[in-house]
Amino acid sequence: MGDTSCQRAGEIARSLEAQDAKFSDDFMEQFHDDFLTQVQFITLFFVIYITQKRVYASSFN
Repeated sequence: MGDTSCQRAGEIARSLEAQDAKFSDDFMEQFHDDFLTQVQFITLFFVIYITQKRVYASSFN
């Protein structure tokens, strides 16, 4: 009976490790996607800002 409970504990531990690994992978994937979205937004904002600044400055020439 002791072997059965040890085997079961081992199965539970492996299952928890697999769930933790999947959660970590999902979390990192979501973090990466969110980070890229934020970088793209900031880049777009910066490009629009620079473009508008140049258009405004060129209107005086």
